[in-house]
Amino acid sequence: MPAVAPTSERLHALDALRGGALLLGIVLHATLSFVPATPRFWFIQDTHPSLLLGLLSFTIHVFRMTTFFLMAGFFARMSFHRRGTRGFVRDRLQRIGLPLVIGWPILFVPMSLIAIWASHFPNGGWSRSWPPVLPNFPLTHLWFIYVLLELYVAMLLLRGAFVWFDASGAWRAVIDRLFAGIMRSSAAPSFWRSRSASLSVSTNAGSM
Repeated sequence: MPAVAPTSERLHALDALRGGALLLGIVLHATLSFVPATPRFWFIQDTHPSLLLGLLSFTIHVFRMTTFFLMAGFFARMSFHRRGTRGFVRDRLQRIGLPLVIGWPILFVPMSLIAIWASHFPNGGWSRSWPPVLPNFPLTHLWFIYVLLELYVAMLLLRGAFVWFDASGAWRAVIDRLFAGIMRSSAAPSFWRSRSASLSVSTNAGSM
């Protein structure tokens, strides 16, 4: 029998990139309590801040989250065209929504207990004013998953409206050709630098 060609090919280079970004995330979060910032950058601040570790944290964060969102968009597009709208929604809820629901208490409960325990030292006893009043729901380290779900919803709504407006697909074909031309030209690095800058600003705001 003839060999059956695989329907998809694993992109090992992007797997390696994602693994490297995850490892840098460990370094990033290990430095956050040492960041010399006023007001306090992290929910617990070490008594020995370090400018060097603060610069390291900022440098990693600037390109790491940009890389994450770009890769998420790349794979989401592949998944959408392979599975269709219903399959895409079901897959994203399973791969992104479910980890958010399950992972939030696993992260928030230990962080809360540590914060309560740490409040003993500056206050001379257990603090009665914890948890503090928070302006938003505390998503902790999983804020980026929530943002990613918002982007998926926005993409589906925007694409649905555009498909309804461009039923023939003519405008979509023009945009595809235009984007492909940009990616093949010398303007591609400038385009990605501008996209990276805007993503860095938004992710820095979301991580606070």
